[in-house]
Amino acid sequence: MKSVSHFVRSHIISYLQNRIPVRAGVPFNYTKRDVAKIGADVDYSIDMANKIFSWVNRSSLAGDQNFSVLELGPDHNFGPALLLVSHGVKVTVADPFLVTWDKEYHSAFYKALAEKWAGKKSAIKAILAEGRHEAELTCLEAPVESMPSVPPVIFRLFYRMRFSNTLQTPF
Repeated sequence: MKSVSHFVRSHIISYLQNRIPVRAGVPFNYTKRDVAKIGADVDYSIDMANKIFSWVNRSSLAGDQNFSVLELGPDHNFGPALLLVSHGVKVTVADPFLVTWDKEYHSAFYKALAEKWAGKKSAIKAILAEGRHEAELTCLEAPVESMPSVPPVIFRLFYRMRFSNTLQTPF
């Protein structure tokens, strides 16, 4: 069995190797999002959230209503993270180029996500009301190797959205 430190080290190395997708000199998360792709983004977010919930139900986390998740590289929206928060999970998102609230894209995206998601939606409603992700998520704009601001919690699940859609836990 691999140690927790080995797991974390290998996950960080993989993250660092892929963390800076740049288009025309601008990090991907800082580019203007295409509102025409909201339908696909909603479908992807729901699919990813369902995979996470399914994985949690099959893991040692099943029945644990009080765990924390660290999402590395959350991409241009926080759909899956907010669906987890709506179901009671504490989520921290971290990226060196963390997306900021884009009123046109994010308002439309989260409204569409709330319409299509059949489960709880309290976190989505809260961020729509406040117009900011920080209303429901802990948001860290920092590379993972220098996150001194991470609260002293034990993350029971780590996942990365952008590159491999992997779900891993050190436990």
